[in-house]
Amino acid sequence: MPATVALDHNVDTESRSHIVQMRENANTMYRALLRDASAPERFFGWPYRHDDPPMEHYGCGTVELKPHNTVHDWVGNRSAVGLKDMGTFHLAAHDPLFYAHHAQIDRLWELWKAIPGHRDIDDDDYVNAEFLFYNEYGEMVRVKAGDASDLNLLGYRYEGVDTPWMHYVPDRRSAARAKLNATHKLCVIGEDMLTAPCSFTVARDPSVTKSSPWLEERLVLTMLFNQSQIKVDIYLNYPSVSSTADTGCEEYLTDVSLTQADLHWDTDRDGGIGNKTVRIPITERLISLDLMEEHNIVVTLVPKTSPSLLSAGRIAMLDSFVEYAAPYKRWTNEDEES
Repeated sequence: MPATVALDHNVDTESRSHIVQMRENANTMYRALLRDASAPERFFGWPYRHDDPPMEHYGCGTVELKPHNTVHDWVGNRSAVGLKDMGTFHLAAHDPLFYAHHAQIDRLWELWKAIPGHRDIDDDDYVNAEFLFYNEYGEMVRVKAGDASDLNLLGYRYEGVDTPWMHYVPDRRSAARAKLNATHKLCVIGEDMLTAPCSFTVARDPSVTKSSPWLEERLVLTMLFNQSQIKVDIYLNYPSVSSTADTGCEEYLTDVSLTQADLHWDTDRDGGIGNKTVRIPITERLISLDLMEEHNIVVTLVPKTSPSLLSAGRIAMLDSFVEYAAPYKRWTNEDEES
């Protein structure tokens, strides 16, 4: 039977009605191409260079996380042995939808570039990255990433279609600055989180953005996992959020998750533990929630597990703080060495 794709696929999407899921899909697309993708490094993701530690300085682009990764996880038979859906790296390309899905992501790239102020990355490491593969004649060919940025060179165009989600603006659910009290569950560093949301306070310095408005404010969060297919939804100024809440609000920041590949590269041999550090731009959210004058902000974590999860995993927060840095340029080779 036809099904409504869950562009924000997680533990509760399978029980949603068509109408609710369509609304969440609009939320997801609005964030991925508009709200959270105003700068190239947000749309494309943080630079990830040769010799970088596997999980340091990591940050996926908005479309890479949702809808790219989520559609991979959503497609396929999750009851199959070995979780053989389109989210399994060594089998994904065998799915008939694989090519169509990636063509759709390519189309979204063109849509994003058509929005005023948006531009491709011109970093040499990106533009000159080379790929070798066999063409349809069995000949080895070499292409560069920069070759894919101009559809005229590729010889095709995408048909124009309606994009109603471009005009969808998430609502605000917090009326004022949030304060933690005895009714809120607090996150404890290193302590396992179960299914209930937990909150914590992060200090920030309002004077930094006043004196240096060009700096980007980021929430830096390190999470520990010991199981794939676990994610944590992250909210700002919303400690009353429930474990079943949707993401269609201004308070929603993003989610952090771990894949099987991450676990392979960054795993404690005895405990099967991997960790991930993410840098989440929050300047625009602070402005929209009237928090720019605050010295402390409240962050809430909502653990989620995938329907395909066969055993309980472990999630814990290891560290959190706010940093201020120039967008993107900070992540050059010279900056890493300084």
